[in-house]
Amino acid sequence: MKKIIVFVLALSLFVLTPKPISAQTTSNSNRQVHLLADTFDMYDPLKIGNSGSANYPKKDFSNPGKVISEALNYAFPLAGLILFVMIIWGGFEMLAGAATAKSKDAGRQRVTAAVAGFFLLFAAYWITQIIEVIFGVKILGQ
Repeated sequence: MKKIIVFVLALSLFVLTPKPISAQTTSNSNRQVHLLADTFDMYDPLKIGNSGSANYPKKDFSNPGKVISEALNYAFPLAGLILFVMIIWGGFEMLAGAATAKSKDAGRQRVTAAVAGFFLLFAAYWITQIIEVIFGVKILGQ
């Protein structure tokens, strides 16, 4: 029984030992490396999108600037939606509390803050657009 266990252990060590890898570069190995890189790019979680066509370009999140640029594409529509909700909320607050001046003032302040915040966001967007045109850099990803 001990001889069988020793034989199985010796055989497993022989089978499981790492094999040396040759560092020679040939055209076949370059092709394999290129295929391996393409495979990694295809399954890279930081590069999202499966076709890479003009209609559906791959999204590249490999650095913080690209992540922020992609997030800004969704920030402006989201800000418009929040503006709409805040104006409706403030208007409802003013109508529902028409009997008290405190409630009307709270609604007016909510609407004013929403419009002022949206104006600041709108101004920041156009300032970045002007900087892109003047300096020829791309800040916002499209």
